[in-house]
Amino acid sequence: MIKKLINTAFIFLIVSCSDGKTDGTQMVEKAAENTESDFPIKRLRNTQDILDGIYTDYIKNNKDMQSLDSKIADIQNDKHQIMKIYNDVIVNS
Repeated sequence: MIKKLINTAFIFLIVSCSDGKTDGTQMVEKAAENTESDFPIKRLRNTQDILDGIYTDYIKNNKDMQSLDSKIADIQNDKHQIMKIYNDVIVNS
């Protein structure tokens, strides 16, 4: 009984995973084509460059997003400095 249940669940898992499989890159590229941005998306090669370009284009006209982006950059810089200090302490102890 349990073996049949496991086999059925396994078959269902395989069928559900293979059905309607969409590549994440295609989704991002399709979304990028539908944006109202004047950013030259077609020249970019990978998905991360496309996302970075859309994000940069979006925040250039939004003061709240610029402020948030600045705060995030400051936090990341602080993190890098703290990690450097931490690594120095670990190496020297």
